[in-house]
Amino acid sequence: MTNMTHAKNIERRFLLLTFFILLICPLTGHAQSFTWDNVKFQGMGFVTGINAHPADPGYVVARTDVGGNYRWDPENNRWIPLMDAFNAPGVSGDAMSESDPGLLYSVTTGPLLLKSSDRGDTWEKLEGFPDIHVNPNSAYFRWGGKRLVVDPNNNGKVLFYASEQDGLWRSPDQGETWQKIDTGEVPPGSGGGNIFTAIDKRSGNGTLNSQIIYAGVQGKGIYMTTDAGENWKILPGGPDSLTHRPVSGTVSTNGTLFVTYTDQESEWGHDGKDGRIYRYSGGRLIDVTPADNNGRGFSGIDTAFDDPDKVIAIQWKPGYEKGIHLSLNGGESWKPVRFSNLSEPSWYPTYVPWTYTSHIMFDKANSDKVWQPNGFGVYVTSNIQAANPQWVTRMDNLEELVAGQVHVPPVTDGKAVFSLVMDKIAFAHDNVDQVPSKSIFGDQFGIGTGMDYCVGNPSVSVIVGSQMHNVAEERHLYTTNNGKGWRPFPSIPADFNNGNIAISATDESRWVWAPHNDASSVPIVQMHYTNDKGESWHPSSGIPAIRNSATHHWAQSLVLASDRVNGDYFYYYLQNDGGALYRSDDGGETFSKVYSGLPQHYQCKLKAVPFREGHLFFHTNRGKLFHSTDYGSSWSEVPGVSSVGGIGFGKPMPHSEDPAIYIAAVIEGTEAIYLSADYGKTWTNISLGEMPAGRVRDISGDLRTAGLVYCATGGRGIMYGRADIPTSISFTNQSQLPELRIFPNPSYGSLLIIEFAKPIETGSIHLFDNSGKMVQTHNIYGKSSEILDTANLQSGIYILRVLNMGYPAGSARFLVIN
Repeated sequence: MTNMTHAKNIERRFLLLTFFILLICPLTGHAQSFTWDNVKFQGMGFVTGINAHPADPGYVVARTDVGGNYRWDPENNRWIPLMDAFNAPGVSGDAMSESDPGLLYSVTTGPLLLKSSDRGDTWEKLEGFPDIHVNPNSAYFRWGGKRLVVDPNNNGKVLFYASEQDGLWRSPDQGETWQKIDTGEVPPGSGGGNIFTAIDKRSGNGTLNSQIIYAGVQGKGIYMTTDAGENWKILPGGPDSLTHRPVSGTVSTNGTLFVTYTDQESEWGHDGKDGRIYRYSGGRLIDVTPADNNGRGFSGIDTAFDDPDKVIAIQWKPGYEKGIHLSLNGGESWKPVRFSNLSEPSWYPTYVPWTYTSHIMFDKANSDKVWQPNGFGVYVTSNIQAANPQWVTRMDNLEELVAGQVHVPPVTDGKAVFSLVMDKIAFAHDNVDQVPSKSIFGDQFGIGTGMDYCVGNPSVSVIVGSQMHNVAEERHLYTTNNGKGWRPFPSIPADFNNGNIAISATDESRWVWAPHNDASSVPIVQMHYTNDKGESWHPSSGIPAIRNSATHHWAQSLVLASDRVNGDYFYYYLQNDGGALYRSDDGGETFSKVYSGLPQHYQCKLKAVPFREGHLFFHTNRGKLFHSTDYGSSWSEVPGVSSVGGIGFGKPMPHSEDPAIYIAAVIEGTEAIYLSADYGKTWTNISLGEMPAGRVRDISGDLRTAGLVYCATGGRGIMYGRADIPTSISFTNQSQLPELRIFPNPSYGSLLIIEFAKPIETGSIHLFDNSGKMVQTHNIYGKSSEILDTANLQSGIYILRVLNMGYPAGSARFLVIN
């Protein structure tokens, strides 16, 4: 036997021993299986568009301003998120191919052009897309019409994209390469730019590209080509292009173009303004605006698949009546459609009918059914011609909420999960799998910026915030019964709003409030403390009277923290003082500078560690992670960790005495949610591509349940992960969930056979190494089994995840010995 053969046999015996140890012992420092899901809100965010495939009416895709694309699952009446692997970016435009129902394109923040051949289950990035401005969350751009379109003729070879600032673009090869339409033909627009593209399907066929195409350009007008985009002309008629700007356009089945207009270039000016609808007839644009409208700008418009004269249009904030309009004669006359009979989650505010809208769509199978997305979600009515049609939300699993913080007080008599969010300020969930009946602040509009609970009595929590666009209109509440009831603070200091608030770990009556104090604050306001639950407030001393840019409400920073053991200690980060850390050891009455030189950034998080007196962590947004063990007097960088989006702490994992640390970060080149069960010595990837780690803004573990963690995201709501922690030791070789079976295990550099309990209709297999890095991905269609070649894999432990129709369909851990 050669030395090399002997060494190889020793390696195989070692790996086999490792494998069987893993089967009977809990993993520490290795991949821990976590299952991820959304906390249910079923509302918020801005659903900016809806598409449906004409050949498959049940195939519906929604686009959002900050949360990616979603596909409707008609069998289960819920949405499937499609872009978590790309951190759920905002979508500027998406388009289906009539020639190939599997093809789906999406232009997202980046800019990125993503292409899917399986309706969004998997995506590829098309590198030829131009490096142009794409901002789906802009007040100028997000409410426009269809920017991205696929020619319905000639096998969908040609795509058009109406850009925000860089003119009109055309691709002749399904998005692989792009050419800009000469600006002498179609100029760039102002405001929302080139706002929509619309195609006359009748002008082409199976071998000929569509010849008639329209392009809406804000500040210029409507342009038309009759030779597939070679030459363009501006359409005569229409409103003054300097006073009325096109928003959306659609072409009916008989070739008639309808266009909506507003007299403002951004969404902020739509209230009480002059909206219009024009129809292209007889060689010119003519005014067909409904006389009985609500006086606001118009946004979405659509025509029915089965009747070219059936037109639906919506105004920017429709209200209960006179904001949605139906015509049965091509715009000659209109009937107002009521939007008051609403079936929706009970927490929705009364002002929902006056929220933002951008699109409206006839169903592709039933033109009396209409889909209407807005700033709270997606509404559908099955009888648009009724006197008072019922509108029902379709929001299950479409979670686009922008959340800034999540808190899980470790009470013994409840399960409340508290969240601070944009627009609706704050929520409390007693059951994360049920939609809450109300938000904490009721109908009030605003943003939550600060929250804390008392470690000694976690039933006591406080919240601060403000109206989102008028910070002087403050928001503040506290509870003494874990959110069952809330009361306003008895008093507040002068000019106080927003910022952060912290409660002493041992005294539920002692709060410290560091208010909004950035460059827009007038006057500069100082930190205050109360020792009687807000009955009276007193200024803290020792902090210089300078601004702190990290306290701006949009920053969603955490600059104030209470020690989680010693109730006398509070900590404060002052960005504008050289990244200084101030400390109080007398309950917030006086502070002194104990460190200078932390990274300076207006978005940052300072957190104290539970069960560890004087221990702190700090990071800036997508920066490095720093740790202090001496009450903030000195700091050290945590090695190997970068691009941190959030950090939180949970109950120690089995066989550990250290609090679990959860971070959203990049480690060894992979962005993910990581868990450390040994206080930062080793990190385990627990998200494995199943949630958008790059969108995480805050993290909180549950201090009562090991392996339970909540992540607040900027556009995918709050997601929670739960570890699959065995309750007993298993001596079998089945290291996978019952949905699938794999063999041989170990695999000796040959083939791995995967058998599924149920056939995979349209799905994918994702293979991760033990660090959590994805090493292989495979698409599967209509199969009960699959074979993977493991010959090129390095020896080690691997994790296999299977998706079917976008849903988890099983996972397994196996060993490769090569």
